[in-house]
Amino acid sequence: MLNITQSIQSYINSMVEDIKSDAPNNSGALRSSIKSNIVLNNSGYEVDIEMLNYGEFQDKGVNGTERSWGSPYSFRKQIPSSSFSGYTSNISGQFVIARSVMKKGIRPKNFIEPNIDPKLDGLANLTADEIWNELVKKQNNN
Repeated sequence: MLNITQSIQSYINSMVEDIKSDAPNNSGALRSSIKSNIVLNNSGYEVDIEMLNYGEFQDKGVNGTERSWGSPYSFRKQIPSSSFSGYTSNISGQFVIARSVMKKGIRPKNFIEPNIDPKLDGLANLTADEIWNELVKKQNNN
């Protein structure tokens, strides 16, 4: 198989760095969890970008019970107030924050697609160039 994995990995790594720099940075956990995996399978290369499970909700937002952000996600039940223990140790304060977030929802941060979509053509061009270069090298060695 042609050896283009390193070039693809480098390109994807640059996309991941852009995603990380645009991701919300409250505790840093989400940013540090963003990684890419490239696997060669029978149908070609498969690229997965992984992150903590709440990254998708931060990216696309969550509709509240009183405000819609146009998100595919919506709050269906009360958020556990303990989820906000990092913001205040006051239990009633945590409850107030949880209730407010449930009503208002979570505004979309849009940090994933804007860092992937415009770069897909570049990835396709890079891949085509690398394949061409490998074929030319192989031809010259014969």
